[in-house]
Amino acid sequence: MKANWERIIREKMEPVELIPGQGSSVYKVRGSKTTVSVLTDLGDFPPPMPPLDRYEMSPAGGREVSFEVSDPDFLVVDKTVGVAEYAHYIPWEKIADIVFRVVS
Repeated sequence: MKANWERIIREKMEPVELIPGQGSSVYKVRGSKTTVSVLTDLGDFPPPMPPLDRYEMSPAGGREVSFEVSDPDFLVVDKTVGVAEYAHYIPWEKIADIVFRVVS
């Protein structure tokens, strides 16, 4: 199951180069108008974003999400909201869908 989700993440997201010239297992969304949600059997993560006008004017900053795909058991989701940082470990087998949404 991990291989299928990892392939989709690699196709739809762009790698974050931690060390120049080397491959990466960390991915972020492409472009500033793309959002991503992970749907599990418990619901969706992260929760849907607020409308863009409120999101861009937020005094604490925006929301950044990256996926780490190297762990064999978990999709590691690092999330920064304003100045707060979170790490979430989602078991690969609990992922029901990954939704990419491009806002025009």
